[in-house]
Amino acid sequence: MWKRGLSIGCTIIGTTIGAGFASGREIWEFFASYGPAGAAGILLAMALFVTACALLLRLGQRVGDGRARSVLTALMGPWWARLCEGMLLAHWFSLSAVMFAGSGVTVAQWGGTYRWGVVVIAVLVWVMVSLGLTGVLAINLIVTPLLIGVLGAVVSIALWNAPLQPAPPPVSLPVWGSAVVYAALNVSPLIAVLAQLGASIRRTGEIAVAAGTSYVVLAGLALLYNAALLNSGPEMEAMDIPLFWLARFLPPQAALVVTAVLWLALFTTAISGVYGLTRRLSESTGRSPAAVALVLTVLVALVSQFGFARLVAIFYPLFGLCNLALLARVLAYPLALETKRPT
Repeated sequence: MWKRGLSIGCTIIGTTIGAGFASGREIWEFFASYGPAGAAGILLAMALFVTACALLLRLGQRVGDGRARSVLTALMGPWWARLCEGMLLAHWFSLSAVMFAGSGVTVAQWGGTYRWGVVVIAVLVWVMVSLGLTGVLAINLIVTPLLIGVLGAVVSIALWNAPLQPAPPPVSLPVWGSAVVYAALNVSPLIAVLAQLGASIRRTGEIAVAAGTSYVVLAGLALLYNAALLNSGPEMEAMDIPLFWLARFLPPQAALVVTAVLWLALFTTAISGVYGLTRRLSESTGRSPAAVALVLTVLVALVSQFGFARLVAIFYPLFGLCNLALLARVLAYPLALETKRPT
């Protein structure tokens, strides 16, 4: 139970920790920019997110066929499920394109070319997705502890060495709204993986272990990150990748390690996005997952040529409202079950 639960937790963490979290940009935008209240927002956001993941795992266990569409149908009925699935497919595709573009930018910073950065991540994602769920679990079990360790070390060193700085003026809006949006934006990339993982769960305790592990690690790392960003001075606010500003206390050679960690964060998130698309399209077309994944990675690589910043600006706001509705329906699922029980 513990081993399986930890493996599922690593998959949730590995996908969520993605480029935005790892770079520090998400933590700043959603939490640190709200000042000291951001810490409460982190606790709320992670509680909502992990609860939604646990409910999706439980629903996947009840449905039992491992299909995202079946989980969505049980959640909201056939008509809404078809509509939501279409939007999820578009979201997974756009998220994957953003991750591929991020790889291009990262490799370009190492002195390579943008296109080679896209090709590298496309090939590796295709290999891992072709291996199926086993490959997704294996890569997250290996990569996620590395991500946690390196990010935790960089942020802790920054907190220890940086002189105390006054906190930036907080955003006037309440932090709870930002917390809800953050939770919603991170649920949909996991639905396909959680549906299949839920179907393979043998004991409900595995869900509790996965949820507990995910909450402790994500909330703990985010709180640490939040504190470091609040103590980083006005210069940090202008940084596209706050992690690089926090890493200024490390030896110059460590910059390569930090960049590699960012790339791994892109990689794990891209795997989940392409896996969700491959799983659904393979079921509907009858083609092998490897063949479907090959076509998808090529298409995603082509779209990624529009550039990282442009894709983020277009796609992220577009799917925000849809994800809010999905999060609300997932969190309301236990109440729906209660009303259906005979009295």
